[in-house]
Amino acid sequence: MSPTPRAVADPRTGSAPVGGGTGTSLADALDGVAAAAGLRAVRVLDRVPGPASGWTTLAAALAPGAVERWVATTDAGLAPWRGGRPAPRQVAPTYVLGWVLDALAQAGGTPYGLLRRAPALDLERVAVRRARPLGQPDAVALVGAGARCLPGDAAAVRAGDRPAEDEDHLAALLGADLVACARRVEALWAPRVRVGSLQRWGSLADALDAVLASAGAARGDVPAGLRDAARVLALAPEPLRRPARARPDTTPGGPGWTRDRRSCCFAHAVDPALVCRTCPRLSPGRSGTAP
Repeated sequence: MSPTPRAVADPRTGSAPVGGGTGTSLADALDGVAAAAGLRAVRVLDRVPGPASGWTTLAAALAPGAVERWVATTDAGLAPWRGGRPAPRQVAPTYVLGWVLDALAQAGGTPYGLLRRAPALDLERVAVRRARPLGQPDAVALVGAGARCLPGDAAAVRAGDRPAEDEDHLAALLGADLVACARRVEALWAPRVRVGSLQRWGSLADALDAVLASAGAARGDVPAGLRDAARVLALAPEPLRRPARARPDTTPGGPGWTRDRRSCCFAHAVDPALVCRTCPRLSPGRSGTAP
């Protein structure tokens, strides 16, 4: 949780093929199933628009100099939440890292959850559109079409997707891509902005849990979303491989699921009222406003 939404797109992404996922292009299929489910899906762009559009690839956003500017923008944007006082040193880098990893989880998890199609991910192919005042992404996109699909999805194959061996292989491909991207983020990030490895990998796992668990809730099938999260995390390479922590939750007015977080978003360091219900840094059971 943070003062502004951390997800780069609506996280309710569907945990199994939905509606018209009969796959002409990846872009058309994503748009169709997202509209049917009432979701705002990841976009597919032929190219990244010019700088005035606010869009940038993650590779460009994390380049030397660029990532420092992003963190500085976020740090300045947080000051009003603290009465003009600067936030603790680790807060802005943690926000930005969380947004980057959320973008990766959305870019991979949305097509997987909605269509059982897993686009090949890299930092040049995942783009975000950043908004003011914090520089928080308000949209995410894949640059270029094409993905991996299940062997029985003939329409996706006709559209140019490459079939995986089976359901587990497709989930493993998604996990492997996320790990490869996160390692590149680590290589670009670590020399410039200090965030520990437990926080980095925990944040990615938390993001993937949220994308796929929320998907099931949006479709009225929380258990299916939880199974998706468990499958992808169990088949991912180390250090992402771990048990899923998303679980059903019947709290009135809640999303139908919660999780035991592995990483801290530091929202409470900006505003003490912003406390995640399962914050790993604060006492268990402390009330909050987000799972």
